[in-house]
Amino acid sequence: MKLIGVTGKSGSGKTTFSDYLKENSEDIEVIHIDDLFKKVTLKYFQPLMKENKNGEKIKVDSRLRKFLYKNKLIFLMFSKFRAKLVESLLNKRLEELQNKRIVIIDDVFIKTHKIYKELKQIYLLERNYIERKNALQKRDEITKEEIVAYDMAHFTGNYKEIKDDKRVTKIQNSGDKEKLRKKAREIYLEKMLSPREKMLKENKVDKLEKIRVASRVETPKIKEAEILR
Repeated sequence: MKLIGVTGKSGSGKTTFSDYLKENSEDIEVIHIDDLFKKVTLKYFQPLMKENKNGEKIKVDSRLRKFLYKNKLIFLMFSKFRAKLVESLLNKRLEELQNKRIVIIDDVFIKTHKIYKELKQIYLLERNYIERKNALQKRDEITKEEIVAYDMAHFTGNYKEIKDDKRVTKIQNSGDKEKLRKKAREIYLEKMLSPREKMLKENKVDKLEKIRVASRVETPKIKEAEILR
């Protein structure tokens, strides 16, 4: 089983990108750490959580979030504590997915997990601040002030170190979902193909070359794409 990490600031498109990678093969699975953390918070910290417009408990109360975000040391302690809380759930999920060829772990605090050292590749999603802010306010119902405080703490405590990791590939997310899906597809074809898929791809490339030689004319791009599909 190959472990791959996907990370980036909140609203950068981590979850969407991870799911797009998964679309390419039934042999790929995604673990969203936020989903695991939500299970823990709903079990132990429900009184500290706020509700969205539908009455669902979604986030820790804004007053507590502001307190966490504005203090770098406390923020770092919280991120490590969070990793500890989900550790057993993460390990259990990984055991369940032992038969999968690739497992993608998606988390904003990817470096805080013990599994971080085992990641073969890490994709860092980056997105324009204004677009990310608008997406966050719509999705999580949080204020601009909270976003600014969170970004400052996250940059100094987590994001900065990850950027220097040699396993990291940066992905620019323009907010266009189709472009992001296309990028995920390109990465899959370039770095995640199974041995069988690689062999099939090589055979198709050989077939295309034989057609070119036989016809002695360049195959139109549209035909080339059809053969390689």
